[in-house]
Amino acid sequence: MQVLIDPYFRSVEGFEALVEKEFVWSGHQFAMRTGCGAESAFEYSEFCPVLLQFLDCVWQVMEQFPIAFEFNELFLREIAHHSFTGRFGTFLCNCEREREEVKLRTSTVSLWSYINSQKEKYRNALFNNCGNILVPDETVIKLKVWDELYMQWSMEEAEGKKQLMDFIKRKQQEERESVLKLKEKKETLEKLKAVSYTHLRAHETSLHLVCRLLLEKKKKKKK
Repeated sequence: MQVLIDPYFRSVEGFEALVEKEFVWSGHQFAMRTGCGAESAFEYSEFCPVLLQFLDCVWQVMEQFPIAFEFNELFLREIAHHSFTGRFGTFLCNCEREREEVKLRTSTVSLWSYINSQKEKYRNALFNNCGNILVPDETVIKLKVWDELYMQWSMEEAEGKKQLMDFIKRKQQEERESVLKLKEKKETLEKLKAVSYTHLRAHETSLHLVCRLLLEKKKKKKK
C-alpha cells in the first residue's frame, strides 16, 4: 500500500528503506521463511517466500505503471535472488537478536551497499516522478507470470541452445556452399578436357605452333 500511495517508496532509496522497515526491522524470519542456511529442506517447516511474494506484487504494479518507478525490473530480481543466496547479510537470521549474536552487520556486506555502488544499472530509463497515487487494476486478466525471474534459467538455457543451433546451421550452410564450389570447378575442368584437338588448332598462336612443330619433329626422330 505504501508503494502505491507514497512516491518516495518507488525510488531506489525509498524501496530499500521500505524493505528494511517492513521485513528486517519488523523481525521477519528470513532463515525460516527462505530456508537460507538450513542443512536440509525439512529443517524449517514454515518455509514461505513472503518477500518474494511482495516483490512479485510490486512487479505486477510496475507492469501497469512502467514510468512510475525509479528502479527497474532488474532491481527487484536482484533482491529476490539474494534473499535466497545468503551472499549478503541483509536477509540472514530470523530476528535482530540473532543478528547481534553473530555480529552480522560488521561481519557481512549489505545488499544495499552492493546495489548503491552501481545505481545506474538499476535505474528505470522511463522514470517520471509525477507523484500520483497508483490505482492498479486487480483483475485476474491483468496478472502476468514474471518470466524474467521464475523462468530465467530456462530462458538462458533456451537461448544457449538457440545459439548452438544457429552455429550448426551456419556451418552446414558453409559446407554446402563449399561443396557446390568444388562441383563447379570439377565441371569446368571436365569441359576443358572435352575440347577437341581441332578446336585447339583453330585457336593456336604462332608461339604455340612453333612449340608443337618442334615436339612433333622430336617425336618423329625417336621413332
